Amino acid sequence: MGRKRQFDIDEALDTAMREFWLKGYEGTSLSDLTAAIGIERPSLYRVFASKEELFGQTLERYRRQHLEFVEQALEIPSIEIAIETFICRFIEVIADPDTPLGCLTLNGAIACAPEHETIRQKLVNYRAYYEGVLRRRFEAALAKDELVDNAAPEVLAHFVISVCGGLALQAKSGDLRETLCATTKMALSCISQQLR
Repeated sequence: MGRKRQFDIDEALDTAMREFWLKGYEGTSLSDLTAAIGIERPSLYRVFASKEELFGQTLERYRRQHLEFVEQALEIPSIEIAIETFICRFIEVIADPDTPLGCLTLNGAIACAPEHETIRQKLVNYRAYYEGVLRRRFEAALAKDELVDNAAPEVLAHFVISVCGGLALQAKSGDLRETLCATTKMALSCISQQLR
């Protein structure tokens, strides 16, 4: 009898992340996951408890592997350069030819059925977290007189998140990096009107 292959949880999470990133939460079946990972359904349940739990773990892995740039970008002293760096680094993630196109959190949220409200809410919370990080950065810029007096940090943060969402969908649709960067320049010109 052959020796049983050692199960590598990190490899399994990377594989599951790719499946969810490509197909979204709804579009990824348990059969897709077990076939891609190379395990039987009972083993998947034994290790990850459920598809929902596995998705939660892949989201955290995605954040650690692909969104680690956020804090570093927003620590740049100039708000203008910080936001430009934030968006440009995001484009590197969503248009990377070595990974699925688009953003896992957005791809995962598309067409999330009502019975998966907890997944939808988890994805909404991820977006809200990053919007909050941006809002605090804009608030700090306002306190340092980098923004015009009537600038609204919450609106600016929502605008940046909305731009990133649009860029991610366009990347998923096949837009070239050059097109995404051109769109970014236009968005940054809008933000620049709020700068001193």
